[in-house]
Amino acid sequence: MEINKKVILFGASLAGKRMAFLFLNTIEKEISFFVDNDKRKWGTTLLQREIYSPEYLKSIDKQNYIVIIASMYSDEISLQLNNLGFKMNENYYLMENVITYLLESYYNEEKNILQLKSKFKKAPAMESDNNKVIIVLPNGFVIGGLEIWSKNLFKQLLHDQKDCYILNLSPLNTNNFLKRNILSFEFDYSNYIQSLEDLMVLVNELSPVTIISNTSEEIMLACKLLNRTGISKDVNLIAVIHSDLLSSYEQYRRFERYTTKFICVSEEIQRKFRRILPHRDKDIVAKISPISIKKSHSRMYSVENQPIKLGYVARLIKKDKRSHDIIPFLEALERVKQKYELHIAGDGECFKLIDEYVKKNGLESKVVLYGQISNEEIYSFWETKDIFLNFSEREGTSISMLEALANGVVPVLTNVSGVAKFVDHGENGFIVEPKEIGKMVEYIKLLSDNKKLLPAFGQKSRGKVERNCSLEEYADYIWGCCEME
Repeated sequence: MEINKKVILFGASLAGKRMAFLFLNTIEKEISFFVDNDKRKWGTTLLQREIYSPEYLKSIDKQNYIVIIASMYSDEISLQLNNLGFKMNENYYLMENVITYLLESYYNEEKNILQLKSKFKKAPAMESDNNKVIIVLPNGFVIGGLEIWSKNLFKQLLHDQKDCYILNLSPLNTNNFLKRNILSFEFDYSNYIQSLEDLMVLVNELSPVTIISNTSEEIMLACKLLNRTGISKDVNLIAVIHSDLLSSYEQYRRFERYTTKFICVSEEIQRKFRRILPHRDKDIVAKISPISIKKSHSRMYSVENQPIKLGYVARLIKKDKRSHDIIPFLEALERVKQKYELHIAGDGECFKLIDEYVKKNGLESKVVLYGQISNEEIYSFWETKDIFLNFSEREGTSISMLEALANGVVPVLTNVSGVAKFVDHGENGFIVEPKEIGKMVEYIKLLSDNKKLLPAFGQKSRGKVERNCSLEEYADYIWGCCEME
């Protein structure tokens, strides 16, 4: 990796700022400028560096620069750079790969290793020598599938009297969730090395410990360095792969040497990752995400002449979720004069877009936007809905889908990872390809015109979740994976 070249950061948001801090403060290397796809940022500055359009990259000499992607949209930006004539790992690199390279170079120096090891002489171990499990929340207690999965597993392990903790890496994002066994660590990206070493000390104090990393690059780096430097051999890393994303697969591939097991939330993800790491075939398993299922279940559906009740719960974002498709979806419902209510729970960049459209077109009596709702409110939300909607083009196995189906809600959704396990087209729901808004509306009209199908489809959907998503069995399995010899 030719870090001696001039550096351009593609991404002028939080990730780009963090990457800049690493270069400027840790290795004392200059950033030439930023590039970003947001037109509003062009001509402005970040950290006193200019922000340009990606088109500006056409004018540079590729022999003198490297571009580092510092953005959550790494898959899309990689394609963009390829089209501009850049080559991955030659003219441009992923931020995570650069960080790994820089840290390996830093800790190849004996003085830095000695300085690191000196910190652990003063770090007292916790009283218990029993194995512990740490579930990491990179973004804190926000509402999302990963966070719901983490909280469900955490509560079940505590119920089973296991030694389990949540490590919240975004202490500003917290709530009134269980107070006990919650650890907080605020990573200081402006002092990356110091903060990473402090995180390593925290993990070492908890050893012997199994870490469920949940996409946190920093926690995986901490575990890797503890093992690589020989400071601790009692840190076990387990990867739960929640997303069907190339960047996600790449992240776990980079840390595979230090990861004992890869648990995929769908069989589709398992197959793809086994192709990436064929030599780890036996360590890559599929285990559907569990949810908390109410034992007793009774509900009512809409009847003839009543509007069909549609529900949508998600982060309202364009990337992967395609929440902006709600607008053409509403247009299609109105064109066919469908009687409906659409209830939307979630927050994000598309909230304002949808809200403005609803008000502009006088749909307030048909469309309700709740904003972000708590996990505890999810079940009561779904108890009154007929149809679960999903517009996504990428998922792991949607927790929102599982919660809806557990409440007997009928799915009309896109064909993404995890769907085939729970939806038989025409038997308990309907599947369309991403962007096929017209077909979604056709199936909704079919269900609305034949409301007697709703309870039959709903009962089948609930049965599939009951058979595949036991939280108790899942927690036992995870604990078995975490036990260290």
